[in-house]
Amino acid sequence: MLKKNYNCIFPVIFVSPISNKYHRFLYFKVFYLDFGNTEWLPETELCDILPEFLHLPFQALECFLDNIHPTPPAAWSKDAV
Repeated sequence: MLKKNYNCIFPVIFVSPISNKYHRFLYFKVFYLDFGNTEWLPETELCDILPEFLHLPFQALECFLDNIHPTPPAAWSKDAV
């Protein structure tokens, strides 16, 4: 599965609704190279990539919109900024 040297973000503890006991586990912050978004995943969801996929270029491109404004009299919402 995972090698010990992977960059672990932090250990997490929670109470299982099934057993009503505390359990420890690890979460990893994953950046999707082909989509550009991030997500927190448990260790059990991760696996090593196949070597034939390592040479493929990333598909996500960083971009910015220029000279975009809300239509008056509206303003940007807190979430939009």
